[in-house]
Amino acid sequence: MDQSLRGSLPCFVCGYELKGLSIRSVCPECGTAVRGTILYRVDPRADEFKPIRWPLVTAWGIRFWGTGAATAAIALWVLRLSEVSGFTGRRSGADSIWSVLSMVAILGSALGASMMIRPHRWTASAKSILAAIGVGWYAIVIMGMLIVIRSDIDKVPAYGHERSLDAMREIGRMVFGVGVLGVLLCMRPIARELVKRSLALRTGRVDRQTILAMSAVVGVGLLGDAIRWAVATDLFGAGGGVLDFIGRLLVVLSSMLLTLGLVSAAVDSWRISNAILTPSPSLSDIFGEAEPATSAAGSTPQAGLSEDGGPAEPSFQA
Repeated sequence: MDQSLRGSLPCFVCGYELKGLSIRSVCPECGTAVRGTILYRVDPRADEFKPIRWPLVTAWGIRFWGTGAATAAIALWVLRLSEVSGFTGRRSGADSIWSVLSMVAILGSALGASMMIRPHRWTASAKSILAAIGVGWYAIVIMGMLIVIRSDIDKVPAYGHERSLDAMREIGRMVFGVGVLGVLLCMRPIARELVKRSLALRTGRVDRQTILAMSAVVGVGLLGDAIRWAVATDLFGAGGGVLDFIGRLLVVLSSMLLTLGLVSAAVDSWRISNAILTPSPSLSDIFGEAEPATSAAGSTPQAGLSEDGGPAEPSFQA
């Protein structure tokens, strides 16, 4: 006996409503097999997820968190590139609009992180406490950024001009990097829990960015800053020039990779938020309480879905 769809299920190709059709039929609009849409849209683990207390707050929280961090990184790149190109003249752009925008974006990211601390009342206390600590790490991020800004104001740009290394500036960058690392690692457990709600991310259907990878990149940048600080304090003597070049190379490489990772994570944050606001239907949602009938081949849609939609390593853990 054919099993009919009892709940709403739009065709994943054309969006035609398939409710009432048999699982063995095809979409009347585009000819896509109904089973294909079931495999694509239905999440066999949907019933496992606890309901979010405030879906809109949590969804916008994760959007602010990812998008704010990416915006801050892009604003800082614009600032540095404008300095290198000479657009700011012989003065640093530390007091420019791009510097202000990056600070506002960081605060927005912190606000978003605070909205993710306890998505539902079943959230493990350890995860929520760690996330709260992660929000606190934003104070260290801002402190490091303020040190860098104060070191740059009314001076020539730090890059692309003849300016001696400033030990205090490198300390500020290291404080900033440690703060970013603290945010990433403390927010990771909550991010992993939320990312599981996105079927596309959980099953690897789209590109993904992991927090551990970004943390490693931040570590590379910290190493570069530590080398430059050691050169600025003349710890290496005559060999400082070569080490300064190595440190600067590590900083630039780390900044580029981290920015790409944050942009990718921002995209993932919107995918996760959409999954929170519009969860994928479960098997019971589209078939009702009764399980789908076994097909002639001896397999059920549920069995096929379990194989396709089984647990996988979360992607955006950011």
